Amino acid sequence: MRPVTFVACQSVLELDLGHVTAQRAVLDPQFLHKMVMSGFYGWVAEGEPNPRAQLRVLHAARVDLADDLLTIITQSRVQPDWDRLAKSALRGRPRILKVEYHVETGQRYSFRTIVHATRDSGPKRRRRDLTDPKDVLAWFMDRLQPEGEPAFSTDGRRVRRIGADARTEHLEVKVLPAVQEMRDRPAQRLIRSEIQGVLTVTDPPAFADVLQSGFGRSRSLGCGLVLVEPLD
Repeated sequence: MRPVTFVACQSVLELDLGHVTAQRAVLDPQFLHKMVMSGFYGWVAEGEPNPRAQLRVLHAARVDLADDLLTIITQSRVQPDWDRLAKSALRGRPRILKVEYHVETGQRYSFRTIVHATRDSGPKRRRRDLTDPKDVLAWFMDRLQPEGEPAFSTDGRRVRRIGADARTEHLEVKVLPAVQEMRDRPAQRLIRSEIQGVLTVTDPPAFADVLQSGFGRSRSLGCGLVLVEPLD
């Protein structure tokens, strides 16, 4: 299968957890989403639908309580401007870099991602969050794409696959503490899981598309970004 090139802009933001902006971002995923999108003001006209999807904006956050540090990684198809962030909240100047990978079949990447894994169950096909690491692992394995398999499952569910395969022993799953949206949807909790390990590319276009667009639910709330580093 033909190789493809993946290009994106990534930013690394380090915020002091002692600052009210970082505290709000940790407590409320909607606030964090709005803070991230403030870096892309002007790229999409006011009132246009789905600005995050148009700009391919994804983000992931990690909290280090021992160091009082909130680290946010963003990815987009355009370059952001972080001047609207409170300078007093930042530990240092945001790092902005271009990421470029020439993706080919057989390449191996270490990866880390935070996902919102769900499953439809019951006669009414109600969606439920997965809170057991074994269930999350099965959810992720369902999205792997062995060599020669199509980009969508053929079992009637049309599950989108990620253009790469992995061995179970090379994967680690950790269910993260739930966070609750404090303002817009105060009754809704977000159950996230972190998955990391090694992936082998089997479908370069599908893999590059997942790198650019993310996968799974709640991408606007810090899920779905796949961070990779080539091993070969």
